[in-house]
Amino acid sequence: MSDYRAIATVTAVIRDILSDSAQKLDGNVIVKMSSPSDLKEPSNDSDVLNLFLYQVTANNICHNLDLPTRNPTGKLMTKPKLALDLHYLLTVASKNDELKAQLMLSSAMMALQENAIIPKDKIIAAIKAQDKQDNEDFLSESNLADQFESLKITLQSLSIEELTKLWSSFFQTGYRLSVAYNVSVVLLESTIEITPSLPVSKRQIYVTSLKQPVIEKIEPQIMTYSPEKKLVIKGRNLYGDGKVLVRLNDKEIPVTNSEDLTENQLSLLISEGICAGVKQVQVLQKIVFDKNDVDGHKGYNSNVAAFVLAPKLEALTQTSLSHGQDLVLNFKPGIELNQKVYVLIGDYSIPVDLSTQELSSSDSLESLKVTIPEHILTGTYSVRLRIDNADSILNLRVIDNVKDAPKRDPEHEITITKISS
Repeated sequence: MSDYRAIATVTAVIRDILSDSAQKLDGNVIVKMSSPSDLKEPSNDSDVLNLFLYQVTANNICHNLDLPTRNPTGKLMTKPKLALDLHYLLTVASKNDELKAQLMLSSAMMALQENAIIPKDKIIAAIKAQDKQDNEDFLSESNLADQFESLKITLQSLSIEELTKLWSSFFQTGYRLSVAYNVSVVLLESTIEITPSLPVSKRQIYVTSLKQPVIEKIEPQIMTYSPEKKLVIKGRNLYGDGKVLVRLNDKEIPVTNSEDLTENQLSLLISEGICAGVKQVQVLQKIVFDKNDVDGHKGYNSNVAAFVLAPKLEALTQTSLSHGQDLVLNFKPGIELNQKVYVLIGDYSIPVDLSTQELSSSDSLESLKVTIPEHILTGTYSVRLRIDNADSILNLRVIDNVKDAPKRDPEHEITITKISS
């Protein structure tokens, strides 16, 4: 592999090949590396052979040579590599002598054809010549000669339309006789140091059948939180030979009870650490090599399904309030500060700013305090709690022994009265 000096080194090598071909011609021929827009009329004493790198593109074959370079945590495992193709434009200009220009071009093309696969000794010689000529050492440490892939110079056939577009990019420059070349492949490797991984102490081969778990149904779709309730996941291939977990959003819960797991059904107890809201569900099957492999290794993941974990609103401590007074709600499970919470009083929705609430010792909220706004009319209302689009469920039942009486939930009702004078 080469480092960042590779592109400049390739240009220097081709320049030296062209210089050697120019010495075989009669007359003074100068080899330049300028943009054709800077190419002036040749003087009476010299003709010009100009090499210009006009484009650098990714090599289609070796572009993904180093994938993947990072582990799942984002840490670099190998040095990043870059595979490039270099596109050059070779232009000739002579002292009002087109035959001399054509002679210079054919001599240069034959020299590049003879070095279609650039020898390593040419690369080493070009690096040394660059140091002596420019009195600089910016190419002295170039390791292009150590690249395992050979550098190949290929003549490109550009149509009249492509040449016209290319030369039109050079400002106020008339067209001169020119040909295009491609140099491939230039492999660049980063110079950053990679932390080596620990060596493999023991090699194991684990053979398992390819059975990806599939979730077909979740029961119930809307579940009110209760520490005794279980979520039931139905599907195919849910049972795994290794470790089985259920991912709820960003939390992973292991299935430890063998009675809760079969090939077509999985039961999961919702722990108190799971917050209310709409939850994405995914079954994870990890491969365990031996009894010491506690965490397991990545195996098969199921499709993603969803269900709603509704908060459980406890009985309200206040049943009669006036405008401006505080309503306190106790609920399970606790909520985190990054969740969106609303208190629903009848058809009224009151957003809750969690940053103003008092945290419990577990850094989660299990009670809220909201002020009754003045725009709510007096009357009796049902109270609900909405957490991340999941609403607490009212326990509606007939209260009065009156025929066709509406169902109510007195445990979750408040009466808003006028402020006493």
